Amino acid sequence: MTIVKDKRCIKYFVLAGVILLCLYSNIIADLFIPIFDDIYYGNLVDMFVAIVSAIIWGVEIGVIIFVCKKLGIELFTPKQVKGKEMQTWQVILLFVLTLLPMLIISACINWKVKIVYALGVRVTTVGLVCNVCEILAYAVRMVLMVMFIACIQKGFEMIFKTKYIIPYGAIFAFLTFGLIDFFALAMDLRAFYLIVSFLYGIIYLVADKMFSTTWILCYLIYLL
Repeated sequence: MTIVKDKRCIKYFVLAGVILLCLYSNIIADLFIPIFDDIYYGNLVDMFVAIVSAIIWGVEIGVIIFVCKKLGIELFTPKQVKGKEMQTWQVILLFVLTLLPMLIISACINWKVKIVYALGVRVTTVGLVCNVCEILAYAVRMVLMVMFIACIQKGFEMIFKTKYIIPYGAIFAFLTFGLIDFFALAMDLRAFYLIVSFLYGIIYLVADKMFSTTWILCYLIYLL
């Protein structure tokens, strides 16, 4: 392993820190909850929080993309090489990495499809819409997660030059938002999703650091 003093890595680490903060900027939505105290409390509030969270994350993603273009920061595989097909072993491995967590999650909830379990069977119309909003909001949040993994991976690869592929993004995903979500959020199967946060970084590497492939597969794991 060769250590290189590449100051460009600072931009990636600073951006990763900003993205990590953005992942939890949705707490701003909680400030508006008192508005509903005299009106309604329940699914409507959760739906409002999910929608506002998605909007906040969407705006932040737009700003991050703009800043990346201005600073010449390239997080994902360049367009000119995206046409290159993945090798058979990559496709098989991505299939396994995506399917295995789905099966484990399904087994933990009595072999149900997670999205059906999450949406609920006996729910009101408002409750169903609320659950859909929360699921869609997480899709936006997943974009930030993949961006964070890409930033960390790129930054450390600029410092440490080695012939081996080290999953820096996966490690830091586990140590940051993986652990934070585990301790701070009221989620079912928290321990399993802590492990899955590491898996996201592995998928990013196996998918040749392509955003669309990484985002789709990681979101499918969460969704199904």
